[in-house]
Amino acid sequence: MKPWHVSMRCNALALSVLGLLGCGGMGKRPPVRPVEPAQVKPLPQPDPMAVHVCSDGKGSVDKEPVVRVEIRGDGAPALLCERFAARAGNPLEDATTDANVRSLFAEGRVEDVVVYKENRKDSVAVVYEVKIRKRVRTVRVRPVDGLEQAVADELVTEAPSWEDSARFDAMTRKAMATLVRRGYRRANIAIETVPEGEDEVNVTLVVEPGPRATVGALDIQGFSPARLSALSNIIRTKVGEPFDQELFERDVLAVTADLFDRGMITGAFSAPEIVESPDGSKVSILLNVTEGPVFKVRHVVIAGDLVAPQNEYLRTLWSTKAGAVFSRSRVLEDVEKVRSFHASRGTPCDVDIDTSVDPKAQRVDVTVKIKRRP
Repeated sequence: MKPWHVSMRCNALALSVLGLLGCGGMGKRPPVRPVEPAQVKPLPQPDPMAVHVCSDGKGSVDKEPVVRVEIRGDGAPALLCERFAARAGNPLEDATTDANVRSLFAEGRVEDVVVYKENRKDSVAVVYEVKIRKRVRTVRVRPVDGLEQAVADELVTEAPSWEDSARFDAMTRKAMATLVRRGYRRANIAIETVPEGEDEVNVTLVVEPGPRATVGALDIQGFSPARLSALSNIIRTKVGEPFDQELFERDVLAVTADLFDRGMITGAFSAPEIVESPDGSKVSILLNVTEGPVFKVRHVVIAGDLVAPQNEYLRTLWSTKAGAVFSRSRVLEDVEKVRSFHASRGTPCDVDIDTSVDPKAQRVDVTVKIKRRP
């Protein structure tokens, strides 16, 4: 029998071992995984710059000739080479380089050009490095406020092919002129561009049309009431309707033609006065007219490459006789008769009219000049 103190030591040791086993102190350790190196993705490489060889020469060459002509640039198309006059074997000349640069800019898609030469053994390579504009994919009109769809459809009749601020400015000015003609005299337009992929943009004209002006008053002074009544059939600008600048200008031309058709060739107009209301919703128009005296025809002469006697022209083709009131529209009708007569004879011609005005006698001398076409 073992001494008691020995047994107690053994039990204490046993408890210690059990405690260690219960806490895992003597258990099997979990396996340690090796640390894997971090996965580093390579940075995307940019697309290689396009290099187009426009012309390439071989063999011996003279002093500093061009043996190679290249175009370089992201997105540069090979067809740009077709614009070039320089060819391998030609000397390096400033005039040719300038002409090539102008040709590249004329293409429209090129925003900038840098020209330099690369010296090679017994030769020179000329490099045109270009920056290509983004292509315009779409052009839209977005009204901020009410704008008639018919007017919006008129604002962009021809869209630029490439992103170019100068062409955008021209497009905006043309759209603004259309808005003013249609009565939107206080309109404002801003340009927005949104990229589409790498090489394209979408363009939007943001239109703030403002109020559309209507005709509040139309006063034409200088005509009798009876004449104004007759002119009402040809004047299309009407009170109460939207003011159309282009239409009003056409009306002024129509009234001018009416004066000339009634022999009043010295008739005159003052510059139209167009006054807007403070809120821009109405315009008042004042047009002063001076009719002047009625002029009559004094002499008519037919000259040039005639195919018949002058008397035959005057008798059968020319209705504007001496003593008649000078009429612009009737003279134009007679000109067409002369042209048709010559065409029927197989001798097409051009017809010019010269007029000599005698203000004191209030008479007009008319010379008809006929020139046979080659």
